[in-house]
Amino acid sequence: IEAWYGIMGIGAIYHTLNPRLFPEQIAWIMNNAEDRAIFVDLTFVPLLEKIAGAVKSLNKVIVLTDSAHMPDTALPNAVAYEDWLAEADGAFAWKTFDENTAAGMCYTSGTTGDPKGVLYSHRSNVLHAMIAAMPDAMGISARDVILPVVP
Repeated sequence: IEAWYGIMGIGAIYHTLNPRLFPEQIAWIMNNAEDRAIFVDLTFVPLLEKIAGAVKSLNKVIVLTDSAHMPDTALPNAVAYEDWLAEADGAFAWKTFDENTAAGMCYTSGTTGDPKGVLYSHRSNVLHAMIAAMPDAMGISARDVILPVVP
């Protein structure tokens, strides 16, 4: 959740990936989205190692661990998350941008061709969170079942 909010807070676009896809599909999506950095759990390092050479725009791999648990990896520019955070000075100035600015991107399943990127705005993320947090508001009742986009 730190990364999710941090990415949006700097005005970048978070992009989730489905690790259940074939490696070639993940590489295609990352190339199509022109992903420059990735936050990756330790369990997915081997998968990323298989495709990293095929992802042309990727220039930073942040492994969600500390240096004591950082695996030996051939991933280019890989760094342990905790070490990466420790390098920051804390003097960050949060960006100001319009609520309709893109905050996140998910890809469709590609049932009718190649998957397509779908952008979510900061506004839509707030509205999804509000709907999830306030039953009986916005036409959604406590009896409805919803799947919000936000964590």
